[in-house]
Amino acid sequence: MHQSLLRYQKARWLKVGTLLALSAVLLYAWHNPQPTANGGTWLGYTLGTIGAGLIGWLAWFGIRKRDYRSTSGTVQGWLSAHIYLGLALIIVATLHTGFQFAWNLHTLAYVLMCVVILSGIFGLVVYIRYPSLLSDNRNNKTQAQLLQLLAEADQQAVMATNPLSADHQAMVDSSIELTQLGGGLLQQLSGRDHSQVVINGQQRDNRNQRAVSQQLATLMGDDNTQTNAQARLAIQAINKRSELLQRLRKDIRIRALLDIWLLIHVPATVALLAALSAHIFVVFYYW
Repeated sequence: MHQSLLRYQKARWLKVGTLLALSAVLLYAWHNPQPTANGGTWLGYTLGTIGAGLIGWLAWFGIRKRDYRSTSGTVQGWLSAHIYLGLALIIVATLHTGFQFAWNLHTLAYVLMCVVILSGIFGLVVYIRYPSLLSDNRNNKTQAQLLQLLAEADQQAVMATNPLSADHQAMVDSSIELTQLGGGLLQQLSGRDHSQVVINGQQRDNRNQRAVSQQLATLMGDDNTQTNAQARLAIQAINKRSELLQRLRKDIRIRALLDIWLLIHVPATVALLAALSAHIFVVFYYW
């Protein structure tokens, strides 16, 4: 998918973006403004107009990709153009400034543009890399199916501990009840296990179900064959829970990474459009 995206129609938009960037560089090298290059020369205005047009067009992609009734090209084609023209925009906008930067509105618009483009690059890397990791982690299952398997493992663990002591039953029950998945964004991104378990009346960390398995393993030396068998079944169920919880936490972490870049990209784009509008207004007001 990502190969066809980056090489859409024989890399047509790569060629267009490269041609645009190269043309801007050649014109800048040929241009000889006095006393120095800046956004107020004829080339500065030309590159600024092209850059502003590109920003508006690229921002429109966020709307276009959600309009499934549109007939103005495919989403894949628009995304390919979005990537390569966005990269070309860095060169066009930088040459538009004439490398004249200061603590003002104009530089703010440029910085916001860079933030939007860099977050877009991060989003592209995530888009290419993480869906395959997500699929591998799920082992061709959906998140709902993993949750169903976890529920079955919970039931198996409870049934296996029913013949055991009340303390062991309470321990396994608390392990299931105090299991934590998801949480806030930082907790999702960390992928850490913050679950708890109650053992002998004391609540403690239950990361990867190790505490429960260790307690159940102490029963394996019991002379009672039935106790040994039930403890073994319970440990198998707990280990299965541990594996499924690890997969689910990794699944949640990857999904969070797939979405987090939008928390920067979208607000920064809105801020860029506002700063760009103010930049254009100020330029023409004082022209």
